[in-house]
Amino acid sequence: GLCMFFKKDPEKERLKQERKQQEKERREQLKREREQKAKELKEKRDADIRENVQRVSTFKSTSFFEGVTVDEVTEMFKLTDQWLKVFRFDEVVDYEVIQDGHVETQGALSLKRAAVGGVLLAGVGAFAGGLSGKRKSETIVSELKFVLKMTGIHEGVYTINLLKKPVPKGSKKYTKVIGKLNELSLLFDKHMQIHRLNTIEGE
Repeated sequence: GLCMFFKKDPEKERLKQERKQQEKERREQLKREREQKAKELKEKRDADIRENVQRVSTFKSTSFFEGVTVDEVTEMFKLTDQWLKVFRFDEVVDYEVIQDGHVETQGALSLKRAAVGGVLLAGVGAFAGGLSGKRKSETIVSELKFVLKMTGIHEGVYTINLLKKPVPKGSKKYTKVIGKLNELSLLFDKHMQIHRLNTIEGE
């Protein structure tokens, strides 16, 4: 009767084998999913590269701004320090103007500015006024950035630094930089408005 004691329980064995098999299948399934994901990512990357090459070949500069070159015809732009990437205006999610770590203003979509030139200009004028604020304690500005948030094939955040070194508020240099910032804000507001109106009409 002792032999019986050492015999393997066939039911337990069967369950053990079944579990092993399930574990193996699960691992294979996960591996397949991982490979599929990697394949899709690569295909998307390749498609993005092709799309960018296409844009580069059609891009013709029509106007220049601080850190930005624009093709008004195709509604695309390049950033001076990202010369191999061509962005589309309808891929702009938003922009911010940052002065010494503070967000001073945001794009048309955040401010919901009216798409009327006068109102836009008034908005920008107010923003310039705000930037050249009269607080005596902060007479030196060491950082002025125009930050773009993009979606699409070059998704990410891109920064145009408008100050190489600190400048006193109210100085000619500061006023000149504010002028360049205004131009950038107007440029992006205008194009963001165009695309927002298109989307609204297309709905």
